Amino acid sequence: MIKVYIVPKCDKCKEAKEYFNSKQMKYTEIDMSVGGNKETMNKKKQFKALGIKTYPIIIINTSKYGELIYPEFDKNSLDRVLRDYNE
Repeated sequence: MIKVYIVPKCDKCKEAKEYFNSKQMKYTEIDMSVGGNKETMNKKKQFKALGIKTYPIIIINTSKYGELIYPEFDKNSLDRVLRDYNE
């Protein structure tokens, strides 16, 4: 499962979504500018505790590596991990 945490008007967020779309990868987009729901609030706390302050934040759950958190859009790192990715 791939989750992409975004905020509106974020160029890097747009790039990340275009990247996954170009690879025909399924992902769930979560708009972090919308407050109030439990998942969003919990994730904001988790990201803050990890010192993550920018978007997009990409979380990929893999059978090989477990949960991977990317605190920014890094195409090269994503290319490496997605070679081994199995939904």
